Amino acid sequence: MSDHDHSHDPDHSHSHDHDHGPTETAVAETGTPGAPDTTGTEVATAVAERKPLNVTVSDAGPARKSLVIEVPAERILSAIGDNFTKLQDDAAIPGFRKGRAPKRLIEKRFGTAVKDEVKSQLISETYEQAIEESKLEVVGQPDVKDADKIEVPDTGAMTYTVEVEVVPSFELPSLEGIEVETPVMEITDKMVTQELDRLRERHGKLNVVNDGPVQEKDYVEGDARIMAGADAAEPAADFKAAEGEEDPTIAHLPQTYVLVHGEDKEFKGHIAGILVEDLGKKILGKNMNEHVVINLTGPAGHENDRIKDKPITIHLNLRIIHRPELADVAAILEQSGLESEEALNGEIRKNLEGQRDQKQREAMHAQVTDFLLEKIDFELPKGLSSRQTGRILQRMAMDLAYQGMPEAEIEQRVAELRTKSEDEARRQLKLFFILDKASQVMSVDVDEREINGRIAYMAIQQSRRPEKLRQEMMRNGQYDQFYFSVRDQKTLDAIIAKGEKKEVEMTEEELKGQKKLSKKSKKADKAEAEEKSE
Repeated sequence: MSDHDHSHDPDHSHSHDHDHGPTETAVAETGTPGAPDTTGTEVATAVAERKPLNVTVSDAGPARKSLVIEVPAERILSAIGDNFTKLQDDAAIPGFRKGRAPKRLIEKRFGTAVKDEVKSQLISETYEQAIEESKLEVVGQPDVKDADKIEVPDTGAMTYTVEVEVVPSFELPSLEGIEVETPVMEITDKMVTQELDRLRERHGKLNVVNDGPVQEKDYVEGDARIMAGADAAEPAADFKAAEGEEDPTIAHLPQTYVLVHGEDKEFKGHIAGILVEDLGKKILGKNMNEHVVINLTGPAGHENDRIKDKPITIHLNLRIIHRPELADVAAILEQSGLESEEALNGEIRKNLEGQRDQKQREAMHAQVTDFLLEKIDFELPKGLSSRQTGRILQRMAMDLAYQGMPEAEIEQRVAELRTKSEDEARRQLKLFFILDKASQVMSVDVDEREINGRIAYMAIQQSRRPEKLRQEMMRNGQYDQFYFSVRDQKTLDAIIAKGEKKEVEMTEEELKGQKKLSKKSKKADKAEAEEKSE
């Protein structure tokens, strides 16, 4: 891309001025903790004059390297001298004009501070140089061992050790001739009518229910509190945790909205992004100002360690019941600028055909990713998957938004994904590295026009202005994840184009996303045939 290049590091918020070639080290994202800003003419001069370092690289675990870096004595002396010279020119010492204080006085007064500055500066500079000279592809942040014990010696070299997580090493299988099934289906008039009803629901309004119990598809506005532990009591309004004690309240959301599902959605729902399997059963039939208590184990994939795989109690005080009212077809026609219901149905049919094509593409992508994950095995850096959970959920949410899924359904799906273990995060990480390498082998890239085109499509789905959505994605750090999502999809498309395709029927449940599209294997076909024969 012209002004938005990307490295393959899946665990950072991007710097936007680097290439994404196979030896990119993402150094901009792996600076030494506490290191000063060493940009400018000093670094440029140092880079031009620097000599190769003495670096010993060894394995430190799965996809992890240990680097022992030796900083030569002359480089230390040069850095100390440069810092003292600059300090001598700038320091204001009582009794001396600026720049006139004796060097020995400067050294005595500022010696310790200068050594600390030189230490941070040299570790930052030599780390970057060592990564570059060792041709390592780094992901994540560096771990400088015993950083507080490293000292700048008066004489001789300075040696320190740093451990880094690196891109795993593996070989790709042949990406040509992969067998892929292509799901196909015809869009019927019945499907168009059902989609019109969903459209009327989406464009309808919410009315406050002043009397009566909660019903299916109601939105309940309430005060939610997530507490640590099972059967945790809701604290008093003026409660404050004692000094040194942990507050039992993990999160308090005084105004949260809960969409209440019935049997058609298996009563599943979420509160504050946490999936509750039988939420509908607990809320249906309740009235305003009633209190609901839910005990459960937090999702294995949750980002908060106090919730992740821990017993929690959710208190929900129902405040207001909002009931959706379907919009009139006439109102939708006016809003869309279409002249007749026939024209509206035509647009709905086109949208359904687009959804079908998208589902077809997803199913084919899933088959290719399953093939790649089955054929390629390697170990990931320990700890990387847990840091990635949030970014993976973010990418999945954007993919669902691009498919045109309503926001409430996206939140439900993300809540369901949180319940999955870290195995899913590790699977997605493996896939990230595989597709990164495949994109390089197949020369796949994404330009700014493609990104903007897809953002515009998403904006239309959400009835928003494209530029506003783009700015929001930039602010929230979603833009870079969107780039990777688009690149991965293009890479999978390129692999499919070289594959062997076979058409199979798609069901209506699969189109709606109520049933996962999957490859119909020969074993499954045989089992189905045997079942029918019986």
